[in-house]
Amino acid sequence: MNRPFIMIVEDDVELGDIISSVLEDSGLHTETVRDGDMALDRITATEPDVILLDMHLPNVSGSEILANIRSTPKLSQTRVVITTADALLGRANEDKGDLVLIKPITFDQLLNLTTRLTKTSQAMFGIRSMIYRTENGQAVTCPFSINMKTCHHISCDQYQVQTI
Repeated sequence: MNRPFIMIVEDDVELGDIISSVLEDSGLHTETVRDGDMALDRITATEPDVILLDMHLPNVSGSEILANIRSTPKLSQTRVVITTADALLGRANEDKGDLVLIKPITFDQLLNLTTRLTKTSQAMFGIRSMIYRTENGQAVTCPFSINMKTCHHISCDQYQVQTI
């Protein structure tokens, strides 16, 4: 199985390196890009599984990059995690991304994100159903669809992934 590929688009060198280290330590393959122009080139060339996208970048804004991703058919399966220190900007774009993280991003948020990305990427690479435990403990099996928004609102710990 190929390691899932995560593109980190972050101009803050230290933050980008920390995110990359945590994701790499969790078995994900990453590449970090520091500006908007380079991000557009690399995203098109590499077609990542997931993009962590800072909204405030030099040269080309995260909003422009997001619009480009959403209008490119070959990137239609790419998941976008928006990262921003601007809560209003995050809220304004939450329907365009698959998940929004407001900075500063804590270590716990990174670990949670890693869990989500790992579970999502497992689904992308051949897992076809999941068992969801409802609040009363009942197990419900349903077809797996990659939907990080659902995962954002319902703890991933409630899911047990099952292959068929």
